[in-house]
Amino acid sequence: PSPPRRFPSRSPTASIPTGSPRTLSPAGTRPERIQVYVRVRGQEEDTVSDHAQWIVQPKQISDGKRVYPAEAAFGGEVPTAVVYEVAVKDIMQSVKEGFNGTVLAYGQTGAGKTYTMCGQSEQKGVIALALRDLFRDIGTDAERAYRVCVAYLE
Repeated sequence: PSPPRRFPSRSPTASIPTGSPRTLSPAGTRPERIQVYVRVRGQEEDTVSDHAQWIVQPKQISDGKRVYPAEAAFGGEVPTAVVYEVAVKDIMQSVKEGFNGTVLAYGQTGAGKTYTMCGQSEQKGVIALALRDLFRDIGTDAERAYRVCVAYLE
């Protein structure tokens, strides 16, 4: 494994809220649970501070005092497309199978929620990547009719 990376102490962005595993699906067909993914925003040179640094490891982050477990943790250098592949793509597959899906970005102001969800011109956000996959896949399915409802709130 690679050595842990240190990032400035800012509130991590969680893609999905925390909770305990629960079975929610009809007739026991699919166990579902709330999952937590963390993306720590990288440090810009003009915002260097004396605050504690986040230590990012594959399945947790730490501020040096406490450890926060997650399904996966990403540093600021990880492209949003990788975050999408790991954290959101399976949710979109479930959506195509008729299940509701929710992705929630939560964190302190300036933590990178809008950047992760909406992206910028050079790097698409999670929303654009999810919709790209959704409409590509349902556009090739001639056997089913789909009704797509999307809500976005910032």
